[in-house]
Amino acid sequence: MLDYKILSNKPYLSQNNEKYIDLLSKTYKLSQSPQTSVIVVSKEYVARPDLISLAIFGDDKYGDIICKFNGISNPFELNENMIIYIPSIENILESLIHQDTPSILANESDTIIDEKTYNDNRKKTNEKRTPNELTVGNSNFVIDRSLGLVFY
Repeated sequence: MLDYKILSNKPYLSQNNEKYIDLLSKTYKLSQSPQTSVIVVSKEYVARPDLISLAIFGDDKYGDIICKFNGISNPFELNENMIIYIPSIENILESLIHQDTPSILANESDTIIDEKTYNDNRKKTNEKRTPNELTVGNSNFVIDRSLGLVFY
């Protein structure tokens, strides 16, 4: 599993001896005038911001920040010959929002759904139908047989 720096700074909710990370909270704020260096992504670093981080900073934990700094939401978007900016380690450390506090978006009285319950609720009620086939009783459409049209 990748151990990224931003993820480790996210607030959390503890419930039943489990720690749930709040993925929606803000944990990175870009400084006003960041010091950067420019690199061109070579073949061995395609889709691997962790390796770029390891080569530049000596630690692979800053790959997510490299992506965020360059507006890349998916590391697979990192392609050969792409020009990206690398913030200095000082800018990275001052831009991280450290949150070792519980999440403000959730509280301990919220219900946590376990994986089994989640999977049970997602099972199809009729396994013979295709994913896009409507189930019996679905009334989000009207069929006008005289015109041969379906209205949604």
